[in-house]
Amino acid sequence: MISATGKNNGFTLIEIMVSIAILSIGLIVILQGFTSSLNTLGVCRNNLEASLFAEERMADLEIDIKQNKYVFTRELSGSEQKGNLGFQWRIAMTPEIQQEELNRVLTTVSWQEGKRKGVNSLDTFLVILHAK
Repeated sequence: MISATGKNNGFTLIEIMVSIAILSIGLIVILQGFTSSLNTLGVCRNNLEASLFAEERMADLEIDIKQNKYVFTRELSGSEQKGNLGFQWRIAMTPEIQQEELNRVLTTVSWQEGKRKGVNSLDTFLVILHAK
């Protein structure tokens, strides 16, 4: 503020309060963006863990098939705790009509963290030779 003598005596209380309010609003917006980013990062981490878990189940199945430890069934399922998440998994196998040895294999992994539920699927084909 400029006084009657022409000297600058500083800022008024209203000017300071308005600038603090503007800075506060800016900080609130930045913090909300930060928490939103952390939530999104948590969801991405859970999806990645579920994808890796589904790939592990598929690799285990493929190893069992190659070592002839496998008896053909249409569906396998189970649950397992990995880190802070409990996974429920299901593997469904469907033989292809044109080729008996070729089977479509769908691995589905689901989990729940708090109120948030997640599902991740992996779909592939495997050659399974049936014992005759």
